[in-house]
Amino acid sequence: MEGQFARMANLGDVDAQSFYGHILTFRGVGLGAREEGIRLLRLAALAGDGKAAYQVGVISLAGSPSKAPDPVEAARFWSIAVKAGHPLAQIKLEELAARDSMK
Repeated sequence: MEGQFARMANLGDVDAQSFYGHILTFRGVGLGAREEGIRLLRLAALAGDGKAAYQVGVISLAGSPSKAPDPVEAARFWSIAVKAGHPLAQIKLEELAARDSMK
């Protein structure tokens, strides 16, 4: 089953990119799986998938060992998620704006 999702994701199926990206990011084994998961989530997010966009925003704000937290990128992806109707994205944007106004 995993192979089928991988093939569909690589063929550009946005739903498969989102689903398989989530699996690799949160359940995959090793850094390579996580990086591939994030890559697939980004592709799905840029295609308008709200769940993927929300998650990329969360990941962007958290940062990683190789990448500093990026609130601008987080806001960009949460804005995509808002347009796609994600229920928590607007809250995250507001929290980010409040955090930035406290600086």
